[in-house]
Amino acid sequence: MKNRLRKRYRKYLDSMSQEERQRDSAQAVRLLASMEWIKKAGRVLLYHSIGTELNVLPLADFLWERGKEVYLPKVVGKHLLCLHYTADTRLATGAYGILEPDHRDALISEDIDAVLVPGLAFTRRGLRLGRGAGFFDRFLASTEAKRIGVCFSCQIAPWLPIDEWDMRMDAVVCPDEIIYTDRQERSFNDDPHMV
Repeated sequence: MKNRLRKRYRKYLDSMSQEERQRDSAQAVRLLASMEWIKKAGRVLLYHSIGTELNVLPLADFLWERGKEVYLPKVVGKHLLCLHYTADTRLATGAYGILEPDHRDALISEDIDAVLVPGLAFTRRGLRLGRGAGFFDRFLASTEAKRIGVCFSCQIAPWLPIDEWDMRMDAVVCPDEIIYTDRQERSFNDDPHMV
């Protein structure tokens, strides 16, 4: 079922024009910059978007202007490392074709305060459908950072199937709104008939 849903949400993303993606990404970044969790965070893990993902990298300028430390994920084996990212950081193509800080130029930090998490779909209760490799879920299970899912409005799902290792978000940000969730709530069973 998850693979069928991944195909569906990829289709939604593919139907968006480049102009829509740029406009909506800019609006989502404005909303992210307005969040108290982001304003209070000392270290924020962003991501370098691939393909049709919402682009959050412009948030780095906002964070740097306020003296915050910015990190990008690097895939190493089955895990994500948080690598320090500055305006001078060299990026190299890493696993899955994603641009990552060149490891020689990076510092590793495990004390991240907020994590921006990409996904193919999210529910209003903070459930996430990723690409299927589990990198973010494994990382999120090992941190107390605020988990902020980031997506376009067409990626908000009425329901998603979950597995025991799937990590919920504290909030989901799309261009139109910030959706705060209660990730401590253990009843994950959204209405299964709403797929």
